[in-house]
Amino acid sequence: MQKKWQSGIAWLVVFLISAFVLARLDYYTRDGDSVLYADIASNLAAKPLMQWIAPVWVGGLFREHPAGIFFLPALLASFGYPAQQAAYVVNSVYQILSLLLFARIALSFVEGFESRSLTWMLQLIPLAFVFRIRANHEQAILMFLLLAIYALIKIERSVVWGLVVCFALAAILLIKGMFVVFAILTCIAWIVILKHFDKDSLNRTHRAVFALLASIAFMTLVAYFYDVLYKRATGQPFLSFYLGRQLRPAAVEIPETNPLIQMIYNFFWYARNLIWYPFPWSLFFIWMCLHSVVTKKMAFVKDRRMIVAGVLLTLAVVLIYAGAFSFFYRRAGRYIFPAYCFLAAGGALTAIRSNRWVREAAQKLDILQPWFSPALWLLLFGLHILNGRFH
Repeated sequence: MQKKWQSGIAWLVVFLISAFVLARLDYYTRDGDSVLYADIASNLAAKPLMQWIAPVWVGGLFREHPAGIFFLPALLASFGYPAQQAAYVVNSVYQILSLLLFARIALSFVEGFESRSLTWMLQLIPLAFVFRIRANHEQAILMFLLLAIYALIKIERSVVWGLVVCFALAAILLIKGMFVVFAILTCIAWIVILKHFDKDSLNRTHRAVFALLASIAFMTLVAYFYDVLYKRATGQPFLSFYLGRQLRPAAVEIPETNPLIQMIYNFFWYARNLIWYPFPWSLFFIWMCLHSVVTKKMAFVKDRRMIVAGVLLTLAVVLIYAGAFSFFYRRAGRYIFPAYCFLAAGGALTAIRSNRWVREAAQKLDILQPWFSPALWLLLFGLHILNGRFH
């Protein structure tokens, strides 16, 4: 318990330092989407609260997705924090909470020091360096997806965790609209996996199914009232415009390539990213899967059923995101952001269990916890700031 308090204090300290640095240096990233999102959140802070649901950008009303990603930065700016940096600070919260949630979820599969190691191992992948300081929605979606999965693990202890599932999925809906479908599919896959690999917990399965159904009903209400409030603020509908834009064929020219060939090409395009962005941990996970297929035995499991469940969860997230977006003509690496992170986490844990040098390093560095991971985060954050200032 004492280490938990120390961990919380350590992460709070580095977060406060980062928030102070961002404000003092008037820092902003060179990423175009992040600059846009930071500007929109900054503008909302100067408007009445009822207008926050209807942000404006160069094309008029912003209806690319719901406005949820802007609410917390706008709120922070309304309390006096520099408006242009508020979105970066909030994104840092999502980033830190994602690391901590990965560690908490991993406790269901592996030993304590292995799960704690994720909080520094996930900071070293290429994806982390690309998204170190951003203002867009990828990190927020990941954090709320992790929160939903963690709540489904804990739901056996209390039905209150069912409310957490509702909150987490509704937050994804408000942040990225229809992207919540992939989070729902992930939760369904996780419930099925738990049912088969944690058979002693039938009560958890029943509660998890009920929580997911309640979440869908709650999200329907959220979408309805969002549209009502949007019409009240703008005189125009949101849902009909948004759904029409999302469900019709992409506005870009459809390639003349055979759709099947295009889908296969997209899948391998995402597969390339799935190797690079979680590198080097992706290689360990891929090797473990290939070894398991060839030998027909899961490597490094040692009769622990929940480890197999964790591997299947990782595969489910990768297949749900990479598989689904392979059907779309438009490609963007950021679309499958959660898949990179889950693959990195699964690969990092595989590396600890399969590689003696990685395991020894993890054990030695764990002695420095709970301060090592926050200190590393602050160091990498500072180096990112310096790199941006010199370019």
